[in-house]
Amino acid sequence: MNFWTTLNTRERTLAKLTGGLIGIAILVGIFYRGYDRFTSLDNRIDSLEQEVLNLHHYKAQQEDVETAYRKVVEEHSTKLTMEEIHDGLRREIYRLALRNPDVPYNPQKSIHHNDYMVKIPTLREGILKVEGDGYREYQVRFTIPSCNPLEMLVMTRRLETSGMLLRIDSFDMAREPSGTQLRLTYEVTRTVLDNPESDDFFTSADETSSAEYGQ
Repeated sequence: MNFWTTLNTRERTLAKLTGGLIGIAILVGIFYRGYDRFTSLDNRIDSLEQEVLNLHHYKAQQEDVETAYRKVVEEHSTKLTMEEIHDGLRREIYRLALRNPDVPYNPQKSIHHNDYMVKIPTLREGILKVEGDGYREYQVRFTIPSCNPLEMLVMTRRLETSGMLLRIDSFDMAREPSGTQLRLTYEVTRTVLDNPESDDFFTSADETSSAEYGQ
């Protein structure tokens, strides 16, 4: 016997509605599963795109680091003599003592005593030490006979941040009992690299510098 024929009109209507609801539920379930799958793929694509961007960013950073490293090695890799190392350090210290050390050097313009923030009467020859394979350290000691506290802070900061990568090994400060001026004594070390990777590529900043500073 056909089951459908045994149902009255009301029961048939309910059966159709129930079947329709079940069909809709199945379709909705399929839709959401497909939507979740699509969303997951979309998120995965976004994640892969971000990974690619990060790789490009890290590569650019690595290139910047390598460029900066090569620049440092280029400036500090040298096979200079002790006299040449001293001369380069002397020029740098006198440059840092200027009122405005960042003014480009002009060989046609003389540097006067008034151009200096602090006066360094003399810069005697220092000590050259071989500390390890491939590098040497050159240490000098110099005195600033008279300066005020602000000039002391500025000069110390300039030495610490010098592009020549100087190291302050010792610092002595004295003041007259009845005065406000300070007497400073510094011991400063410059490190130079003796074994550059390529003699053609890595050149010394001292050999390429045309600036001459002195008192």
